[in-house]
Amino acid sequence: MTAAPTLVASGVRRRPQPSSSARSTSAARSIIPNAVRIAELAFDKQVQTLLMPVAARRQLNDLLDELWTRINIEFYKDASDTVFKSLVK
Repeated sequence: MTAAPTLVASGVRRRPQPSSSARSTSAARSIIPNAVRIAELAFDKQVQTLLMPVAARRQLNDLLDELWTRINIEFYKDASDTVFKSLVK
């Protein structure tokens, strides 16, 4: 049995940001510069599950409805959560 392809989208944080909504939005953009484009590329490469940081979820509001129904996007909160979710699949 072949495992379904999974893509993990992540980035490098430069330094911790204070917990305000305006700064968390800008931090998410610096972590994942274009989450919608990453999701579109994952779909083009026939990835079935895409792991994205939870901070990038607002960017995905612009994702087409068709892609939401064809790709499974799971969100992770930290590195250990990422490893767990990628191993479970």
